[in-house]
Amino acid sequence: MFKNIKISTKITGLIVIICLITLLAISLFTYQINENSSLDKKGAELTALVDYRAAQFNYYFDHIAASVAFFQHSSVIKNGLSAAPDSLVSILAQVKDDYGFQRVLITDPNGGVKVDSENKDAHFAAPERTFFSSAAQKFHLSSVKKVENRYIAYAGAPLEGNIIIFELDFTETYKSLEDVQGLGTTGEAYIGMKDSSTGKIIIGSPLRNAPGEVIKFFDADQKEANEIVAALDGKNGIKRGRDYRGKDVLVAYRKVEHAPWAMLLKMDIDEITSQSSSLTKIYVIGGIIILLLASAFSVVFARSLTQPLNSMQETLDMVSKGILPDKITASSGDEFGLMANKVDG
Repeated sequence: MFKNIKISTKITGLIVIICLITLLAISLFTYQINENSSLDKKGAELTALVDYRAAQFNYYFDHIAASVAFFQHSSVIKNGLSAAPDSLVSILAQVKDDYGFQRVLITDPNGGVKVDSENKDAHFAAPERTFFSSAAQKFHLSSVKKVENRYIAYAGAPLEGNIIIFELDFTETYKSLEDVQGLGTTGEAYIGMKDSSTGKIIIGSPLRNAPGEVIKFFDADQKEANEIVAALDGKNGIKRGRDYRGKDVLVAYRKVEHAPWAMLLKMDIDEITSQSSSLTKIYVIGGIIILLLASAFSVVFARSLTQPLNSMQETLDMVSKGILPDKITASSGDEFGLMANKVDG
């Protein structure tokens, strides 16, 4: 089949194929460079944003750490607990107001209230099963729960054989996560944590792309939880991953100081590389135009290249019929022209 194709067609096809391969190579190379550049640029932006957001939460938990240190090292607190616990109510109330806590109380290891800034209950109900045992050993932060329209958590720490507990309202703090400037239409910031009772990984803050859902749970070995687990282990970074929607995303993650929390900022890869998709359309249109021009050029070139050969074929046809041409004109000085001169004698 290939033997029956005319030389001019073969030349045209060869030129078109060479142009097509060249276009594909250049387009793929340029596309890859542009996509990597887009990811690197957005990665730098997400890194700066996640550092800023994590610093906001670090500052908040610094207050809690400072309060814990104050109570643990204060002789007034220690003496007051052993002599007259009720005298500490005003101190707890002052700490609550100064640091913006909702409630500050001191309980025994089983939850029996000794001092309460609000004088509410005689017994404090543990927010989770392991809260008292964990807080009796070291600083412990419970999982966030949504109570009515508020996001509430409790922090506890050991204090002279007792436990000091802070009620924290993250409703206003979480509002900072709603700022999506620089995150496009799919980007968002959220908090990840680990439930101490079940070992599940939790997304415990409002989500831009799932506004109707309050809290999401994942197993620690699920791909959707990889970055949260890494951050909780103190491994800050940025990488491509899969979010809670199963989407391919670029995600930056940081460990929040003084808390078993992870701060994450992520954005869909499709949105980040959307400019590359636009370039692909330009490449396709430009490639088609170049191929059409190359085809037209190759046709003209093939005809000019095979014209002497066609003339020689006509001459040979005349000779085969016994007709000798008077003169064969050489139209070029190439190999075909030399052949014409030799035949012409």
